[in-house]
Amino acid sequence: MLVNIVLSGILIVQTLPLLTDTEQKELSRARQLVADCRQPDRPRPDWIAAGHCLGYLEGYIEGYETATLACPVPPGVNIEQIRQIFFRYMDRHPEHLHEPARFMLLAALFEAYPDWTCR
Repeated sequence: MLVNIVLSGILIVQTLPLLTDTEQKELSRARQLVADCRQPDRPRPDWIAAGHCLGYLEGYIEGYETATLACPVPPGVNIEQIRQIFFRYMDRHPEHLHEPARFMLLAALFEAYPDWTCR
């Protein structure tokens, strides 16, 4: 199931060039990522949207770890936990829903793991 979700996320990324600039910006907003990250918890989930969420999170974490070279997410943290951390953070900070998801995801991780040394 997780493989199908991630593959759906990859499909979405592959279709981004078909979207307008405005549509691409909206896909990268925290508001859209929160909506997509809630999909697996719904009775009739939109698996493409869920794939966007999990693909985004996985790509973000891998990119962050690669860019910082020796700064992985805290040990034992998985994508499902990151998904939960992200949308719970956004529930507490709805004033930031218009912000880019990449900034809000990092803020959520820093709040959840205050001892994380990768700041």
